[in-house]
Amino acid sequence: MSIDWGNPFLNKTAGKHVSVGSVAATCLNLPPLYRYKLENIYLATVIPGPKEPSKTEIIDYIDVIVDMFVDSYEHGTYYSSTYLHPEGVLERSIILALVCDLPGARKCGGLASCMAKNMCHLCRMTRDEINVLDMQQPCWRPRDVQDQIRDAEHWRDLKGVGDREELFKKTGVRWSPFLRLPYWSPQDSIVIDGMHNLLLGLVQYHCRSLMGIDVSMQVQHENDDSDENEHSTLDAERVSKIRKRLDAGNIPRLTKREISMVQQSIQETTRPRTNKGPPLNLGEKGHGKLKADQWRSAIDFDIPVAIAKLCKNGSSSHRKLFYSTMLLAIAIRHATAHTISEYRIQRYTAFMLAYLKSVLEIDPFVRLRPNHHNALHLGHYLRLFGPMHGWWMFVFERIIGTLQRTNTNFKLGMKIIRVDFRELSN
Repeated sequence: MSIDWGNPFLNKTAGKHVSVGSVAATCLNLPPLYRYKLENIYLATVIPGPKEPSKTEIIDYIDVIVDMFVDSYEHGTYYSSTYLHPEGVLERSIILALVCDLPGARKCGGLASCMAKNMCHLCRMTRDEINVLDMQQPCWRPRDVQDQIRDAEHWRDLKGVGDREELFKKTGVRWSPFLRLPYWSPQDSIVIDGMHNLLLGLVQYHCRSLMGIDVSMQVQHENDDSDENEHSTLDAERVSKIRKRLDAGNIPRLTKREISMVQQSIQETTRPRTNKGPPLNLGEKGHGKLKADQWRSAIDFDIPVAIAKLCKNGSSSHRKLFYSTMLLAIAIRHATAHTISEYRIQRYTAFMLAYLKSVLEIDPFVRLRPNHHNALHLGHYLRLFGPMHGWWMFVFERIIGTLQRTNTNFKLGMKIIRVDFRELSN
C-alpha cells in the first residue's frame, strides 16, 4: 500500500499550491506482469485538499482503510467458487508493506520526521551521530519493536496536546492506525522506498551537491513537518559549511567547461528508445525537475562515462570523484537488480558503505543526509520482500499522474460537495 500526495493542477495554475492524496494498493499475489496494470490496482480513497492533513488529522483517514483490512484478516472473504477451488474458499488479505516517500512514511506510520533527534525507526541513531558509519557502534543497535508499540499506545492514551508532544519528542513515536493490525511491525512494514531513497535522494545529491552539476544549487528539504524556522536554521548551517569547505579547498566541483563536456557526452550517447536519459542541458536551470528514471539513467551510464573522460587529464580530486561515482553506481546496480540473493545484498551494503566513506573523504565538513543513513538499511527490506522492482513506488507515482490528468475543471471535490449541500439545503 502507498499513500502519496500530488498537485491536481499540475503546477499550471499560478499561485495554486494544492495537494491531494491517494491511497492505493497492489496485490502481491499477482505476477509483476499483471500486478501493475491499471485495472488491477486498488485505489482505496482520495484524500481531499487543498492541503495535506496534519500528522494527527491523517489518523482519521487511515482508520477507515484499516477497518476494512482488520475485518478481512479476522473474518476473511468467502468465495463460493474459484478456478482453483470450485467448492469455495475463504481468503484473507493483509497490508504487507507501507511504501511512501520519506515524509509520507513518517507521517502515516506515526514516526518522527527525519529532521527530529530520533531520526531512524530502525536503529537508535540520532541526528548528531548521522556521520557514524561504523555499524558496530551502539547507535546502530536495532530499536525494540515492543517498546515502539508501547510508546505509541501511551501517546494514544494521553489526552493533553502538550503531554503528547512532550512524549513524542522523547520517543519519536506517535499512534498510527496501522498498529491496530495484529501482524503490523513498524520496522518491517514501513518500507524505505528505493526509488526515492536511491534515485531521487542519493543520485540527485551526488550530482548536485558533490559534483556541482546544478548551477541553481537549490536546497532540498527532506521533510515537510519541519517549520520555516527549522528551514532557516538548515540554510544557515549549509552556508556556513560551504564557506568552510571553500576555505579548505575540498570541493571538487565541476567547472562550467567541464559541465559542458558532460552535456556533450550525453548528446553523443546513442540509447534505446525505452531509456529516457538525462536532459541534454543537464546542469542548467532550464532542464527543470528530473524524474527518477532520468537520475537512474544518469548514474547507470551517463555520469560515470562523462567523469571517466574528465579524469583522463584531470586532477586527483576528479579521480576521487570518479571513484566515488563508481561506488554509488555499482551499489545501485546491485540494489535494483531483477533477481536478489544474500550475496547481492551484502555486496550492495559493502559498496554503499564504501561510497559514504568516500563522500566524507572528499568533503570532511559534510553532514550526511537521512537518505544516506537509510540507504544502509535497504538491505533489510531486500531480504524481506525480494527484488526492489516488486515494491518500489514507480507504479504509485503513475497513479498520481493519472489522477492529475483527470479533468476537474480546476475545482476540488470538497468545494463541489459544499455547493451541492448548500443547494440541497435551499
